[in-house]
Amino acid sequence: MKLELDNVRDILLDFEKNLQYNEYISVKELDSRAKTLNITKSDYLYTIDKLAEDSIIDVIYGTGKLKDHIFYVKSITSKGHKFLDNIRKEDVWSKTKSIAKKLGTVSLSHIDKIAEGVITTLITKTISGEL
Repeated sequence: MKLELDNVRDILLDFEKNLQYNEYISVKELDSRAKTLNITKSDYLYTIDKLAEDSIIDVIYGTGKLKDHIFYVKSITSKGHKFLDNIRKEDVWSKTKSIAKKLGTVSLSHIDKIAEGVITTLITKTISGEL
């Protein structure tokens, strides 16, 4: 499977808006969220799995025979909030994706570094009066 970058951002923005403190989003609700975001269930769950592997979101997995299946999304981690803040603005996101495409990378850690670089450049230009 391929990790779609727009799915990563869309899902995180959706979680930020819809996850409540001390509440979980169940796998049934995840199916509904996938439809709302126009993402296939398979791509949606794959993206969630990759976000969990990178500690961007906190999930609760099943037990027994279902131990590898996601049952609930608990929260966005502090690492996840930082990542989302780096990719939140559309202009930063667009530039980040463009650079990632040129480099041929879609790893979440690389996306985060690229976004940080884009933001650092914007900060420098703003401070120097270029923007």
